[in-house]
Amino acid sequence: MKQTQPLAEKRLHHEIEKLSSFTSGDVVLLDGYDLETHPEDPLEYVSSENIVRTDPERFVNAVKSRRKSLPVVNGEMISGKYASVFPGTLSTRVYLKLESDVVYRLLTRTEVLNLLLEKHFEKSIWKEYLKTLNHDNICGVCTDFVHRSMERSYRKLYSFLANEFTNSAASLISKSGLESGRYVLSFSPFEYDVWYSNEKTCYKLRSSGIGIFKITDHDANRKGKRALKWKNRYYQLHFEKDGSIIFNGIKAGVFLLEKDLGDTYSSDPKEMEFDVCVLDIHIASFGNHHMIVKMKRKISTAGGSIVTDETIVLDETPLVKWSAWIDTTSMKSNYRLSLLMETDDDRSSIFAKTPFDIVKRPRVDTDLFSNELPQRFKGVLLAAREKDTIRDFPFQGFVCLSDEKKSTGVFAKALREYSIDKKGVIRITLVRAVDWIAKEKVSTRTGDAGPRIFVPGARCKGKMRFDLAFISINSDVHSEEFFRWYQLFENEPVRVDVKNSQGILRELSVYSGNLPYTGAVSVHNRIFLRVYNPYNKRVSNLEPGQIGLCEVQSVFPSKTVENTESRIYDIPQFPVKKRNDSFSKNDLVRIEKQLSRLERKTKLLTERASSMKRNSLSFHKAMHKILSLQRTQLELKLSLTLCKGRTIDRIAWELNELRSKRRTYDYILELAESGRS
Repeated sequence: MKQTQPLAEKRLHHEIEKLSSFTSGDVVLLDGYDLETHPEDPLEYVSSENIVRTDPERFVNAVKSRRKSLPVVNGEMISGKYASVFPGTLSTRVYLKLESDVVYRLLTRTEVLNLLLEKHFEKSIWKEYLKTLNHDNICGVCTDFVHRSMERSYRKLYSFLANEFTNSAASLISKSGLESGRYVLSFSPFEYDVWYSNEKTCYKLRSSGIGIFKITDHDANRKGKRALKWKNRYYQLHFEKDGSIIFNGIKAGVFLLEKDLGDTYSSDPKEMEFDVCVLDIHIASFGNHHMIVKMKRKISTAGGSIVTDETIVLDETPLVKWSAWIDTTSMKSNYRLSLLMETDDDRSSIFAKTPFDIVKRPRVDTDLFSNELPQRFKGVLLAAREKDTIRDFPFQGFVCLSDEKKSTGVFAKALREYSIDKKGVIRITLVRAVDWIAKEKVSTRTGDAGPRIFVPGARCKGKMRFDLAFISINSDVHSEEFFRWYQLFENEPVRVDVKNSQGILRELSVYSGNLPYTGAVSVHNRIFLRVYNPYNKRVSNLEPGQIGLCEVQSVFPSKTVENTESRIYDIPQFPVKKRNDSFSKNDLVRIEKQLSRLERKTKLLTERASSMKRNSLSFHKAMHKILSLQRTQLELKLSLTLCKGRTIDRIAWELNELRSKRRTYDYILELAESGRS
C-alpha cells in the first residue's frame, strides 16, 4: 500500500468489487504478504469506514452471527482449479520422502516401546522430526542447501532411533519373563496365523496383536532346481522374460520411463523411448511355504541408464512383496520412473488411503479451466493453477481398484503419487528427476509458481530403496480383512532372539484389535494408542472416519530379569545410499547464457518504457515484465552463487524484496487492465 499509495483506495474498492459475488456479503482480505520484511498497517492508507481489522476466529463468529445458513463445502480439497495444489511435489526429491518415512516408523515404534516401559520419551525428538515436515521442506521445493540440512537431520534421527529402538526392545524383553527362543515383536494390532517370509527367512507367524510371540515353526530351505512359479490359496504366479510378474491374470512389476519437462512443483510427462533388460533372475531360496526371487534389471535410454536390484518375496499371505535398490547415478535429468500394475479393470471404483481415511477418487479430474479463464474469474485468479486435466493424485499407504467383492492394488511405503488410467493400469511414481524449482513454461500449469533456481539435488542421483506389495483379494477395501494384510505390510514383524534361563512365558500380548494406530500417548499414567476408524461401520465406539484413543493394558512380571540376553533383527534400513547433488561446468555455462539474454532483454524493455506515458496500460505491462525479468535474473545469480558455495545473504535479501514488489505489481497491472487506475 505504501509503495502505491495514490492507488490504495482504488485497489481496495476494486478488490471488494471483484470478490463480492463470491462471498456471503462479508469480504475478507488478507493483511500482508508472506515475503514482507516490514509489514505495514493498511488502515494508514485507506479511509473506508466499512473496513474492520479482524482475525480468523472473530471473522467466522461475525459471519455466523449475521447468517443463519452458509454454504458447506464437502469432500477432499485437492483441486487445482482455482489455485494450484502443485501435484508434482508428491514425487519431487523422493529420497526425502523415503528418509522421512523410515524415521517416522522408527519414531512411532520406539514411542510405543518407551511408554510400555514407563520411560519418558523426549518430545524434542518429535519436534526435530516435525521441523522437516514444513510444507516446502518435505515437498522438496527449497534450495539444495535446505534439503542437505534435512538429510543430515534424518540420518541423525535414524541413528539415534535405531539405537533407542534396539535398547527399548531389549528392556521390554528383560521385563517380559520370556523363555529362551526366537520370537517376533509384532506391531500390527491384528491377529495372524500364517506362513510369513521377509527377505531372509520364513516362519509361521502366530501373533495376537501388538506384543512379543514365540516362533515355533520355520520353513526350511530346500535344495535343487525349481521353476519361477508360486502358488498359494490367494494366487498363482509366474515371471515373464522381461521380469514382470503375472498373478491371477494381472501383470505387475512393469517399469515405465517418461520424459518430464516439469519442475519441482509440477510434472509434465511425455513419452520416451527406453529398453528394459533383465541382467539376472534367480531363486535365492525356497521351501514348502516360501520363495525368494532376486532380479537385476537395466533400464536404458539416450539420457543414461538406471539399474535395479530387486527382491520378490512370496509366501502364504496374499501379498506379492516387491522391494528394490534403484541406482540412478548414471541417469541424466528430466525423467519420471514408475512401476505399473496392469489390472485390465475399467469398471471398479478407485480408493486411496490417506493418513486417517480411505477416499474414493475419479480416474481423471477434468473440472479445471484451460489457459483462458471465464470473464468473472479473470481479475481474481492471479496465482498459479493446474489446467485442463489432472491424472496424478496423492495417496499414503495404498491405492486400489475395488468393488464390494474384490480389491486389487498396490501397497507402498513412503511413495505419495499414483495414477490409474481407463484400462485399469495403476502407476506408482518411484523417481522424478528435474533441474529447477520453477520453470516458466510447464504445459500442465499456468501462472507463476516459484523462483527459477537451479537445484541439481532434485535430479535424485543416488541409490534408493523402495518397498511395495501387490495384492488381489476377495475382500472390500473397507473390510477388516483387507486392512489386516495392509497392516502386516506397514508394520512388518521384527525377529528377536532371547536367551533367558529363568523365563517361563512364551508370549506377551499388549493390545489386540482391528483399528489401525498412528502412535501412542500417556495420559495420567495410562497408555493409549492413537487410533482411527477407516471402515464404513462403527467399530470400538468410533464412527467411520473418527479418530480416538484406545487404552493399552501392559502386564509385566514383578521384576526385570537382569541376565536376559537378546538380539534384534529386521530393523528397517536407511533407504538412501551414495546420493549426490553434482553438476557440470556446462550447467553453469547454460545458466550464465540465460542470464546474459535476460539482461539484454531487460535493458531494451527499460529503454522502451522510459518513453511511455506513465500510468498507461502499456507502461504498467512493461513495468510488470521488467520486474519479472529482474526477479529471474536474481534467481539465476542466486543459482550460480549456491553452486559456487558462496554466501547468498545479500542476493537472497534483494530477491525477497523484488519478489514482494513484483507480487504487488500483479495487482496494479490487473487494476490497470480493468480500466480503474
